[in-house]
Amino acid sequence: MPLMHSRHQDNATVSEASSKKRTEATAHEKTMSIAERAKERMATYEAPEVGTMEYFEWVPPIYATSPDQLAKGAWIKELIKKHEGWIGIGDDNKVTAVGGGKAEGKSSRRQNGHKRLGTVLDYAAGTGYLSQALAPYAERILAIDRSQGMVDIYNEISGKLKEDDTLRCDMRAVCGDLIPDTYDNVLGIDEAEERDYSEFDTIALCLALDLFTPEISNPSWIIHALQALVSRLKEDGILIILEIEKYESNVAPVMDPDNPACTIDGLKMQGNGSLDVSIALQEMGMNNVEYKTGERFQWFRKDGMRWRNETFFVMKARKGGSTEGKSKVKDH
Repeated sequence: MPLMHSRHQDNATVSEASSKKRTEATAHEKTMSIAERAKERMATYEAPEVGTMEYFEWVPPIYATSPDQLAKGAWIKELIKKHEGWIGIGDDNKVTAVGGGKAEGKSSRRQNGHKRLGTVLDYAAGTGYLSQALAPYAERILAIDRSQGMVDIYNEISGKLKEDDTLRCDMRAVCGDLIPDTYDNVLGIDEAEERDYSEFDTIALCLALDLFTPEISNPSWIIHALQALVSRLKEDGILIILEIEKYESNVAPVMDPDNPACTIDGLKMQGNGSLDVSIALQEMGMNNVEYKTGERFQWFRKDGMRWRNETFFVMKARKGGSTEGKSKVKDH
């Protein structure tokens, strides 16, 4: 399956004039830190329309350095740490020395007392917040994003983490897509890259579900997209999803005055929620589909005003393996 470069949903491709302007800006910014680039972009360039491909090429330095996004990145690390045992990568999965009381693990991914995630695909990785949260548990992380700007920042950050000796696994990103028949503009890559992006022990997504489905209320699209990703997952491999939860009640919601798209409890009104995704995964034949919901991320500005209010769910599923039923755990 070829990697595909894509536009964001049905937005038009970035214009040649904008592309030229961005190329000139990028050449100028190469001498600057990511934070300096963010400040210059906010001061010099008018922000493109949110959700367009131009926006996703413009925003990466800001996304990588803004206080609210940095806080979310730290929160994602804590969330993975909190649920490491449930995911299967925590202290409950320790393996004793040969001859000890507990049998050696079946997976070769057990290392340093933890069941490792092995080779991980971070799909729609952005600047790498989820990758950084999973890095302590992974042997290698290969990320992909449709935005070259996101990919550039991702690789720059991972390079600096390696230089600082704070990153113990290989972590890199390429620009493209893995979901066919949804987006245009094929991106050619060499065969070595295609092999790298074909068989994963783990596939992880964070805030990606509503980006890769042009018709976010059509369940066939979410199945189509997830099947394309799961086809690159090894037998017995794990799928991990972090996403904002959707409001499901028949009672009229109280909306957040600071974010008209979400309720006061940080739930989105449209898109794919835990119920939609769990049903899709079970229809696809995935096993051990389980999720935890009610994970709240809030961030307040220095003046005390709440700026971020989002309620997430965390989901895991296994390809093949045993066929235990779904387990739903609320408000953890």
